Amino acid sequence: MKITNELGDKIIQAIVSYVALEINIIDLQGKIVSSTDKERMNTKHAGAIEVIRTKDVLTITKDNIGNYIGVKEGVNMPIVHKNKILGVVGVSGNPESLYKMSGLVKATVELVLDQIDSQQKLYEQDRKLHYWLQQLLHPKGIEEQSLSMELQNILMINPNAKWRVIILTGETLQEKVTEINSLFKRLEVEPLFVLAYITEEIIIALEENVMDIDVITKELLKMINEDSRIGVGELYKGLNGIRESYHEAKRALYLSEGLEVVTFSRDWKLSQLIHSIDHATFHKICTPYEEKFALLDEEYKKTMELYFSSNLSIKDTANKLHIHRNTLNYRLNQITKKTGLDFRNFYDVMMAAIVSLYKK
Repeated sequence: MKITNELGDKIIQAIVSYVALEINIIDLQGKIVSSTDKERMNTKHAGAIEVIRTKDVLTITKDNIGNYIGVKEGVNMPIVHKNKILGVVGVSGNPESLYKMSGLVKATVELVLDQIDSQQKLYEQDRKLHYWLQQLLHPKGIEEQSLSMELQNILMINPNAKWRVIILTGETLQEKVTEINSLFKRLEVEPLFVLAYITEEIIIALEENVMDIDVITKELLKMINEDSRIGVGELYKGLNGIRESYHEAKRALYLSEGLEVVTFSRDWKLSQLIHSIDHATFHKICTPYEEKFALLDEEYKKTMELYFSSNLSIKDTANKLHIHRNTLNYRLNQITKKTGLDFRNFYDVMMAAIVSLYKK
């Protein structure tokens, strides 16, 4: 880390908000790079050069001020970071009354440097993780061993475990990453990562020992906007497992669009199986039924949807629709007449379910 004008200004701003002092930040060449006295900017400070040479505190008084060019009375102390001198902090004024305060200023400067260094490391880690995630989810596939080594270098974590991916999707979600990380700290959960991805996604990877997925999704639901949704994949091993869980969560979001805000891949296995059928084969067999279903009144479509979601229970479906069982049976008979599929026949019901669950 190098003491620059930008860094010096950050340090001074952090200090003068608490104390009214005349402070100079000086680099290793003895140049004042930042100061509360703008007239002293970019001037040489001979006292600072002495501090850098001796690595010791220099107090400038009326007695020795003539020995140094470009100085005022005050206390000058080395700025030490990771056992290296980065520059000098000078506090101008009466040395006798400023000595203890100068020590506090020095300590504050070094603390600010530590914070800036930590922030830079986090930023760099976050940048590397984003690039790593782009490689992991690349549509052409991955070289798992090299990506595994990269992840270990970034996070010091062996990814050879089982992982589950949660996707948050929606506009203006990017700003929620910090809030989500705070949530996991409160829940005492350590995700592999929480990363903003593309323009409208946040991806979270959780290890298999995280069991309270329902609790987590309920808490996440409180954070998102009305137009946002949550998709949850299944557990899979290793980095290829993260890819698979991510794509499962994406498919669940796609298949449940307009139906669920929080959707689990486990609840859409039949739909996923249907969508794995070759498109040409599917349309060759199912297009005649698709066309007939498209002509059904919305009342019949809703009846059919609830009939399937109620596990073909006449009683449950009638209760959900708030109609008599005879009315429901009449509707099902009408659907049979209009589509040619008998809802009392297992194979016809399966065909109807496949056609209705297929999403273009």
